[in-house]
Amino acid sequence: MPGPTALRRWVEGYPVDPEGGKVNPTLAYVGTMEMFERAGFRRVRRTEAKSDKRYRWVMRRDLD
Repeated sequence: MPGPTALRRWVEGYPVDPEGGKVNPTLAYVGTMEMFERAGFRRVRRTEAKSDKRYRWVMRRDLD
């Protein structure tokens, strides 16, 4: 387990949450949460940013 001063590396994305519906393809260029989850990302927090009136999330994938 890393100590408190250990360097953590990750990659972050900000996909849209389709909330069970469809997202306009021209606004889904950032990707969807499902796409990110299939690639091994985890949800961190919801942002106040929206695409097609749907919230975007901060998602991370650890690289270590």
